[in-house]
Amino acid sequence: MKYWRWYVRLFILLTMGAAALYACFAEREWIEVTHHRLELPEWQGGTARLAVLSDLHVRPEDEEYLKRIVKLTMQQKPDAVLLLGDYVNDTRNTLTLEKFEEILKPLSTVPCFAVLGNHDYWYGARKLRQMFKRLNIPLMEGKKQDLPVGETALTIAGMRCAFTYRYPGAVSQPETGKPFILLTHSPAGVKFAPPGTSITLSGHTHGGQIRLPFYGALVMPDRDVDRKKSAGYHETKGRAFYVSRGLGTSQLPLRFCCRPEILILEVAGFSALSEQA
Repeated sequence: MKYWRWYVRLFILLTMGAAALYACFAEREWIEVTHHRLELPEWQGGTARLAVLSDLHVRPEDEEYLKRIVKLTMQQKPDAVLLLGDYVNDTRNTLTLEKFEEILKPLSTVPCFAVLGNHDYWYGARKLRQMFKRLNIPLMEGKKQDLPVGETALTIAGMRCAFTYRYPGAVSQPETGKPFILLTHSPAGVKFAPPGTSITLSGHTHGGQIRLPFYGALVMPDRDVDRKKSAGYHETKGRAFYVSRGLGTSQLPLRFCCRPEILILEVAGFSALSEQA
C-alpha cells in the first residue's frame, strides 16, 4: 500500500501528457463551423451569410491547414468573408507572404473585407497592406462599404486594433435603417462602436486558447477584455458583439476545450423573418 502515492503521481503525469498531446495534435486543427443568427426586424432585406475568420497566425508548417480553412470557408457559400486580423505569427516564424497570398486567392472571388491585428503591425503592416491590395481585399480601418444583399444592402465598416492603439481613431458612422457590421481585431474596441452598430466582430483572445471546464479562459492576452467574454456572443451597455475563438495559436501551439472557429454570421432582415413566420 505504501506505493499508492507513486501510482497516483504516475496517473497524473500520464493524464497531463495525454492532454498535452491532444491539445497539440488533435484539437489545435479541429475546426468547428459555428453559426450565429442576428435578426434585425427593422431591416427590409433578406438573409446575408457572412464568414468570419480571425487570428490565423500562420506558421510555415501550417500551409496545408490554411488551405483547409479556405476550402471549408468557401464550402459555406458565404455572401462575404470578413477577416479580423493577426494573419502572421511573428517576423521569424510565419508563412511567406507569397504562399499566403496564393492560398487566400479563392476568398477574393466573393466580397472580402479585412482589418489588421497587433501581430500584423509588429510584423510590418505595409507588406500586408500591399498583399491585400493585390488581392483586391479592402482594409476597412476607419472606412465603410456597402455589401449588396438582394435588392438592399448592409454596411461593413472597420476600426483599428484597440490593443495596438489605445484610441483606434475615427470610426465610420451607421446610416439609418441599414445594418452596420463593425470589424475590429480586439474586443477592447467594442466601447468605441458608434450608436446604431448592429454588431461588432472581433477576435484577438483565441477564446483563451486553453479553457478549463467551469472556469473558462485560463489566460487572457488583453487586460481590457473581460475573461468571461473571451468567446462567443455578448451584449454590454446595449452593444452587441461576437468574439471569435480564431483559427491559429500564439505562443504555445496548443488548444484545449477551445476548438478553432469559423463563424457563419447570418444577418436576417424583415423579408427573411416574414418567410420564416
